[in-house]
Order: sequence, then C-alpha cells, then structure tokens
Amino acid sequence: MLSRVANHIYWMERYLERAENTARLIQVNTHLLLDLPRNVTLGWEPIIDMLSFRDVFYDLYKEADEKSVIKFMVTDTANPGSIINCLAA
Repeated sequence: MLSRVANHIYWMERYLERAENTARLIQVNTHLLLDLPRNVTLGWEPIIDMLSFRDVFYDLYKEADEKSVIKFMVTDTANPGSIINCLAA
C-alpha cells in the first residue's frame, strides 16, 4: 500500500510541476512582450513550437495570437499538455 501511495504522489507532483511550468511560460512571455519595444514582434507561436504542439494547435486555431494560445495552453481539453488536463490527471 505504501508504494502505491508513493506512486500516486509521484505522478501528482509530476503533473503539478508540468502545470506550473506551463503557467510560468505564459507569464514570462507576457512580461517579455510588455517590455519589448513596439516595433519588435516576438509573438506567441514560439511557445507552441517549444512544447511541440504545433499540429494540435493549428488543427483547432487559425492564428497564434495571445488569446488563442493562452486558451489552448490553459483551458483547452484537446491539448494534452494544458493546465486543466494536467490538474485533472
């Protein structure tokens, strides 16, 4: 029984850490975009590329703008790496 509890705690922590890292990526990108000069456009697409969700994202959304990327990374159940899916696991 003790090993089963340890196993559950391990996986719970793994998914919590994944959710935290996703939230941190969104926060860092938001602050970076606020600090950049207006003529520099970095955008949100690098986050999708970095997490290897390009195909899944573009099956659901047309454009990688702030609203669609944040929705995809936080609440979209079609994204296996979204925060909501990590917390539900």
